[in-house]
Amino acid sequence: IDIASLFPYSGLTPPDGVRGRLVRIRATDRWSSAADCIAVVQVANPPVRGAGLLFATWGAAAAAPPHPSLAGPVANPVVGATLLAPDLAKARAAGVRAVIACWAPSSSSAGIDPEVARDLYVPFTRPYADLPAVWLAGPAAAQVLRAAAAAAAAAGIRRNPAARAAGPATHARLVLPGTLHPAAEAPTLWTTLRGRHRRGAAIVLTTHSDGLNAVEENGHAGLVAILAAAAVVKPFCSVVAVVAGAHLRIPAVASHGQATAAFFERHRNLWDRGAAPGGGGLCAVGAIAVEHLGARTAEAAAAAAAEEAGERQKDAGALEPELLYATTAPLASIATRAWGEAAPAGAPPAVVVVVAPGPVVMFGEGEPAHQRGIPTVALVTAPAYLL
Repeated sequence: IDIASLFPYSGLTPPDGVRGRLVRIRATDRWSSAADCIAVVQVANPPVRGAGLLFATWGAAAAAPPHPSLAGPVANPVVGATLLAPDLAKARAAGVRAVIACWAPSSSSAGIDPEVARDLYVPFTRPYADLPAVWLAGPAAAQVLRAAAAAAAAAGIRRNPAARAAGPATHARLVLPGTLHPAAEAPTLWTTLRGRHRRGAAIVLTTHSDGLNAVEENGHAGLVAILAAAAVVKPFCSVVAVVAGAHLRIPAVASHGQATAAFFERHRNLWDRGAAPGGGGLCAVGAIAVEHLGARTAEAAAAAAAEEAGERQKDAGALEPELLYATTAPLASIATRAWGEAAPAGAPPAVVVVVAPGPVVMFGEGEPAHQRGIPTVALVTAPAYLL
């Protein structure tokens, strides 16, 4: 069976794998109905209304109206997996041997293209489950879902759980070997640049390491460019630059929020002057988070890869709309104006969507600064293939 991706931080099998009957688990089923079996779970990627839920919009006087791609429902596997991926902790507690999660169409979702699903690293915000699990997509997902349905029909599982051991059934073997590395390190890098005048005030620049591809982990390029320019002009206030580690292992370093939250808690003297002995620390007056620069749409990225010639790629067109959080109305106005002015001559046309944090979640490493009351501008463009 063609596996689309591993389920991050799920678990490992012995070298020869684990075997078990395939048991379909639906939203209303108990995990215990798949005890000593391999659970098969269908997962949709439903469109979620972004505006008003995942983010809010500023008034027309402060920022441009939402781009059509974000004004309506947004279907992104990061959101789908975060909301609907199976609960491996509950499955393990019920005695399930392994879990197969299948990206598949539903009445409200068209599912995920197998090429987009390949090597996706979602969800990445859960603790280690100690239960092996994988993702399937496309024909492989449909095949396993059919096998689980056939097993249920043959054994009468849905009508009579006690009949699980009776009659013919469909079994599978999942092999997911690996090695655990306890106490692995994911260092966070940071430095400071003192300002010319308001030396006690600081702008905090943040990004993250630990990405999986050139779009997910390229914020350091922007951060270093900003820091290099600041070193030349000697900024009015001080600058604190942070490259947060463990962005894809957040539960190991932060109890709430993104990975940069760990830095803020361990180095309060660099942003919360009142927490420093004698009040000698820095006071953060603003923050800038840089992530996911220059992403093309999934279609354009696929076309560019297909048309690659030597080391040069043909321009394949559309850039992904750039999602830019501005946490205050004045910042939204400044960001909208400055973003358009900064585009280099001859660059592909970019669409910037300046939004306010939504009531449910703020994506990306700009969230910890916002949660601490620091006015923040945060770029967190999110193409479907980001993870």
